[in-house]
Order: sequence, then structure tokens, then C-alpha cells
Amino acid sequence: MAQLLMPPNSTKILVIGGGPAGSYAATALARGTVYTHGFDVTLFERDIFPRYHIGETILPSCRYFLAFIGAEVLIKNHGFLVKFDELLLRHAAASGVKVFEGVKVTDIKFSDERPVSAIYEIEGNKREEIHFEYLVDASGRTGLLSTKYLKNRRFTNSLRNMALWGYWKGGGRYAQGTDRENAPWTEALTGK
Repeated sequence: MAQLLMPPNSTKILVIGGGPAGSYAATALARGTVYTHGFDVTLFERDIFPRYHIGETILPSCRYFLAFIGAEVLIKNHGFLVKFDELLLRHAAASGVKVFEGVKVTDIKFSDERPVSAIYEIEGNKREEIHFEYLVDASGRTGLLSTKYLKNRRFTNSLRNMALWGYWKGGGRYAQGTDRENAPWTEALTGK
């Protein structure tokens, strides 16, 4: 689906962030259910997909959630690959979400304590404003609302972890031909 040229001046629901959480929420809201019509949803994603992004593992139980938004077969047909984020974003657009990439939300305006509009830049150019009735902040680790306005982001100390990854050539499969073939192997270190 071709990207629209310019974002609208207003939308019912603005979603900030086109990663899995933002794309999923936007799709669910735009599609509606058998009981409700979908909503007018606009999604702003700072990057232009495909993007290089290291994320978390998708659990098998995610299948049922993907089925809810009509994306289970789409993901299954592509297998587990780095395009997961992009597949969900494109599915959101195909489901009626107005998707805009290269759009960075810089500020939120409030009326009393309620967010009512967002100031954004398209690829670093002129600042524009979009009004909305509802806001979904799925901006990931950036957490626009929680870090800039609410100041309520809290980290769980037990989850302050570090991950390392690498790219390998010529690697084989772990325990090939056994019931542990290609099983994950992890080791917990105490740091002492």
C-alpha cells in the first residue's frame, strides 16, 4: 500500500511508534470487531522501514494475538525473520491504518491534563500539528509520554540486563540429530 503524502490535521486515534506494539494496537483499533466498526487511526513511525532493529523473541503464544488482527498466516508464511516489524506495519496499513514513516513526534500538547495534539517533523523538516481524541504511546524505549511529560518511567532492577549478539559464518546446528537439536543454550552469571 502506498504511503499517503501528508498526515491529516486530525484523527480519532494517534499511535506513536510502528514497532510490533504500535502496529498491533493500530491494526486492532482500525479493524474493529463483529460488534464495532474500526476507528480512524493514524500511526507515526520515526524510522523508515525496513529498519535494522534487534528486538526480543516472539513467543509461540503470540499466534493467537496475530490471528486476532488477521496477521497469523502472513507471519507464518514468512517464517521468523528480521522483517517481523515491517510485516506488521504493512499489515496495519492494509487494515486501514494511515501509516506515516519518517515522522518524529517531538511534543505533545495538553488541554488541562488530557493530551489533545502532537507536534511532529517529517524527516527533520517543518514542524506540523495533528489533533486527536485518543493517544497510544508505543514509542518503545523512547517512551515519549512517560519520560518527557509524566516522568513516571520505572525500571525493574532484576530486568536490567545486557544482551550480546553476533553474526557467524560456517556455524553448525546445535545437537543435530538429537531431541535437543537447535535448542537454545543460556548461562546465568552472577557477576562475581
